[in-house]
Amino acid sequence: MRVNKRGILQQFGLVLYPVDFVVVIGDMEKEVNELYRPYEEDYKDARIVAPKTSGTTYRTRERETDIPCILIWIRNKEEFTSSIVSHECGHAALEIWSYIGSEVSLDNQEPFCYLLGNLVRLATGCFYDMPGVKPPVVKYDAFEKLKKKR
Repeated sequence: MRVNKRGILQQFGLVLYPVDFVVVIGDMEKEVNELYRPYEEDYKDARIVAPKTSGTTYRTRERETDIPCILIWIRNKEEFTSSIVSHECGHAALEIWSYIGSEVSLDNQEPFCYLLGNLVRLATGCFYDMPGVKPPVVKYDAFEKLKKKR
């Protein structure tokens, strides 16, 4: 784990899957690019850019070992909410499912939901590791905002 005043970067080995899961919170662009590169071979020298929105998900490879990784990046600690984390973890779970050549289906939901729950658990745990930071209280989410406008 890498932690500094600007953010946190944590990589997790997923025992059941042939990819690692990486969580980044904050301004860690230098560290991300030292450790990871874009997944596709054609883009070996390309940089991974910080999210322009609240969060984003990338397919990457660890530079040193070439291990494939799914990296979620939350732009800053203020945007580390349950809605945004679960959204990015949903993308990460779908990327992992794609990587292993599987499909999510109504007849086989449990493995996907188990993976998604674990990704959210791992990502949420990273927030608790940030020095001097308490998890944010989420007063409402996007759907509640919609209800209030009606």
